[in-house]
Amino acid sequence: MKLLLLSITLVLVTGTISAQEKSPVFLKVSSFYRHSPMVIGNEAQLRAIPFRINPDDNLSGLGLGATVGIYSKKLNAAIQYTHSIHMGVTHHEEFYVDTIPNSGKVGIPITKLIHDLELDIVKYFGNRDIKYFLALGGALMNLNTHYIINEYETRENGHSIDADGVGNMVLGGAKLGFGAEYNRLAASLTLFLCGHSVYQNKNPFIFPELKVSYSLL
Repeated sequence: MKLLLLSITLVLVTGTISAQEKSPVFLKVSSFYRHSPMVIGNEAQLRAIPFRINPDDNLSGLGLGATVGIYSKKLNAAIQYTHSIHMGVTHHEEFYVDTIPNSGKVGIPITKLIHDLELDIVKYFGNRDIKYFLALGGALMNLNTHYIINEYETRENGHSIDADGVGNMVLGGAKLGFGAEYNRLAASLTLFLCGHSVYQNKNPFIFPELKVSYSLL
């Protein structure tokens, strides 16, 4: 009886391992750090209104991510989608210190949970315990950075607030990364290249990202 139970257990374990090895789907969780963006070029400023903001406020710092993808053993490659989140300053709002006309103003940073969406094609090299990989893809960044610009006007009955404009800091970019994977752990370095679409100058910029991932599947 014990031998039969042991045999059944071995069959189930072997079948589970075999199914896991054949499954093309993987799921990873990750933690990353993004360095301050570095501007490329010296073009003149493009936009100073309604406000100026440093890309560093939106993009740099620590964050968390989740990745789901499909791996092809034949091609030794994968396609993967990543959703990452981090806290960032979307903009600064100015408020009057007092209600009297011509009173001083104070600027307050507005912090939100910012979302980024990434899609990559990953090519692996080698079949040993440590695998190296190269990733190429694109990213849609700064989701949930909606802002409202308020303009204060002085009237006979005091201050009133009129909405001057709305917008967001959504930004697209290309990415190139490389790294290494051992068992369930992986580490990578990625460079993001972004245009000037939502910031105050015409210059593109790059910023690096260091990421450590753990595979759940």
